Amino acid sequence: MANLFEINRAITDAWAACVDPETGEVNDELYAQFEALEMERDAKIDGIACWVKNLTSDAAQLKAEAKAMQERAAAAEKKAESLKGYLAAALNGQKFETPRCVIGWRKSTAVQIAPDADLPAEYLRTKTTVEPDKTAIKAALVAGTAIDGCHLETRNNMTLK
Repeated sequence: MANLFEINRAITDAWAACVDPETGEVNDELYAQFEALEMERDAKIDGIACWVKNLTSDAAQLKAEAKAMQERAAAAEKKAESLKGYLAAALNGQKFETPRCVIGWRKSTAVQIAPDADLPAEYLRTKTTVEPDKTAIKAALVAGTAIDGCHLETRNNMTLK
């Protein structure tokens, strides 16, 4: 089957061939070929239009499926975080190892700053908003400097491999 451009060219040629330019008479046999080409053109256009509708429908279904998968992924991530918290509470800092998994703990130190802490300017960094520079505060606290409203807190962070 020819493509739409070829069919259109063939229709133009068939029309020119079936009509006598001097008398304007139409050759019935050649006109039948012209009509057949018109029907082929209509069928081709219908097929392309249906293909577009199918592709549009497929795209909508794929988008819906992608959204559903994203929602499932978010739910799985949330459930995994919840289960990690459950494990952390159950193990309470103990190591655990099997051939399929290893649960260990590492210590980290986090700076806790009271909401009403009056911090010196050297411990503040400016972005679009002013916020405490926890890195500088942590370094000062570790060095022994007392900063009003700030203290170091030791945490146990679970690793799961």
